[in-house]
This record gives sequence, C-alpha cells and structure tokens, in this order.
Amino acid sequence: MDADKDNPASWKTMEALGGVNVRDFFDDENAHCIVKDYEIDVNESISNNSAIYEPMIEHIRR
Repeated sequence: MDADKDNPASWKTMEALGGVNVRDFFDDENAHCIVKDYEIDVNESISNNSAIYEPMIEHIRR
C-alpha cells in the first residue's frame, strides 16, 4: 500500500494497523509527489484489531 507523504492521515492509519514503511520515493509518473510505500500483513492486522473493527463489520452484515 502507499500514500502521499503529505497525507499523514493515510500513512499513520497504515502504521496503526501494522504497516511497515519499506521505502519512500518520488513518483514522477502518476502522483508527482513523495510516496510512502508500506507492506502490511492483512491476516495479522485483522487478528490484532478485530475487537475494534468487528462491531463495524457486524453492523454492515445486518
């Protein structure tokens, strides 16, 4: 996953969910900005954060 360096709400959310910043780079083809690139273990993130998000998922299922 990636986010514009100037969008801390996005990359801080990724970090809060266990994302690890693997590199920062300048995207001169698409975004024309510095991009923070993250890797996240989705299964681990779901497991670690299920208490927070399960009520939201249950609400959607109804």
